[in-house]
Amino acid sequence: MGTQLTEAELRLHRVCFTGHRPEKLHYPEKQVKALLREQIEKAIEDGFTTFITGMARGIDLWAAEIVLELKRKHKDKELHLICALPHPDFESKWKLPDKMKYHSILKKADLQRTICPEFSMSAYQKRNIWMVLCKAFHKW
Repeated sequence: MGTQLTEAELRLHRVCFTGHRPEKLHYPEKQVKALLREQIEKAIEDGFTTFITGMARGIDLWAAEIVLELKRKHKDKELHLICALPHPDFESKWKLPDKMKYHSILKKADLQRTICPEFSMSAYQKRNIWMVLCKAFHKW
């Protein structure tokens, strides 16, 4: 039986995503997604296995979609996706295509956590802190 990794060691194998919304990016979506894919694939090659997304439109959702795709491609790597939601109904005011993408990702994720019980401006910062400090959730 293999040696169990410590929490500090597990954290070294995680990647967190939170970034700009599409309308704030200065590059086309296709170019950003290609760069994200390249870096996520490199992270996998370097031994990263757990990916945590803040689930906001843009970088967060695009990265989550890429991780889910690569998870299917690299079944031998035991990749995991965690969705960190800042508050309930986070996506409620989004346009339908973004809501559909959001819910599709949630259904396929290994784990989802809602960080704050209700909306507040600090919910987003708390979500980001949780993503960095989150425990390993030793379910896998």
